[in-house]
Formats: sequence, structure tokens, C-alpha cells
Amino acid sequence: FNGFHEQAGGVWTSRSAAINLGTDNEPWGAAMCPGNTGKGYYVFSKGVATVGGPWRWGGAAADATVISANPGRHVVSFADRAFIFNQLAGGVVQSRRSQWSIPGDAAMWTGSGSGNRTLAEVDGEISAVGPLRNALFVYGPSSTVIGQEQFIPSAPLAYNVLSRAMGVWGGFVADQDAHYMLTQQGFRRFDGNNFEDIGAAVNSHVLSRINRAAIDRAIGIPFRHWQSVIW
Repeated sequence: FNGFHEQAGGVWTSRSAAINLGTDNEPWGAAMCPGNTGKGYYVFSKGVATVGGPWRWGGAAADATVISANPGRHVVSFADRAFIFNQLAGGVVQSRRSQWSIPGDAAMWTGSGSGNRTLAEVDGEISAVGPLRNALFVYGPSSTVIGQEQFIPSAPLAYNVLSRAMGVWGGFVADQDAHYMLTQQGFRRFDGNNFEDIGAAVNSHVLSRINRAAIDRAIGIPFRHWQSVIW
């Protein structure tokens, strides 16, 4: 990875040195997270194969730094902390493990308010994570779990199972009003309470032709206002 660059007036300027993240083709997980400088950090991890662990970058030319020994597939900012889900820990992929920073500083992963937890509530590996309506939703291939803040430093979120039938199988987009995903039943929109079938016209076509061996490589992005793309 050649580092971060800034574009202004048609000119690209380097804002960090090159960063060795490894050669694995896992999707990139990242989020803007709180920092003790007041401006926050960009926290990123390219899956469980990230060299060194997850990184944080504060915007300066040379301040990209490894912040934990446990890289992971999903990074999210919630409850004034940085969270990483589906991690490599002790040299072993722990696909239901989560870890969080201390409150207010994504650069600190030890100390009061930090910790880790295995989400037994998730059926299978954690396949997607996203905030929605003051809650954090954690998905497995066929399960949906809600995490709600409970203001206990050692356990900042309380988790409860919402569904054992519906989860994120492939690509995922977290929009401010809903989550969009490819489930094992087809494309769905989730508003925090209900799953709406939004792919009736294409579900059978996609599900019969998709490369199931590479489904974990599917990604999703918000494309335009009221539109999302999954591929």
C-alpha cells in the first residue's frame, strides 16, 4: 500500500509513507474513530493477514502506527470507541472475537475501558458490522445480533439475538437509515426492525450464478443518494 494521499487543485500530495499491509486479498475494514488529539484517527485493517496488526493514521505525514497485535476484518466506531471484529489473536483466526479501545482514544487498546469478547450470539463467523439507530448490528451468515450501549467500562455493549434465519452472506452497505445486504435468501434492506425483500426481480438469477467459493470477497458501497451497490 503506497500510503495516503491528498488531492487539492488537481494535485496529489503524499500524506504518509508506504505501509506494508501484506499481500492477502482480503477486503479493507476502516472507520473514523475518536482520538485524544480532538481530530480523531482513521483506523484500518486489511483482514486478519494485516502485517503487524490494525493501524491508525491521524493525518500527518509520518504518523501511521500499528495500534494492536490483533488485526481483523471489520472496523467500526461506536460508543466513543474503536471496535474490531473477526480477528487474528494468538496466531489463530477467531471469527467471533471483538476488541475495543479505551473510550475517546482509538490509539489505546489496553487500560481501563478497553477489552475483548467472543460473541457466542453470532451463528458462524462475523460477516458484517454496522451502526444503525443508536445500536450496533453484528451479522453472521444467517444471524443478526444487536449491540446496545450499557455504560459498563468492561462490557460497553449488551448483545441480543434478533434473527437466527437472516444475516449477511455477501456484500454489505451501512447507510444512515438502513443496512443493505446480500443474504442467503437474496437482497434485503434492514431498517433496524424488519428485513425487506428488495431483490425479487433478480434474487433467483444472482443466487443461482454467484461464485459461492468467493462470497466473502463481495463488497458493497453507497453509490448515490438512495442507491447502494453490491458486487
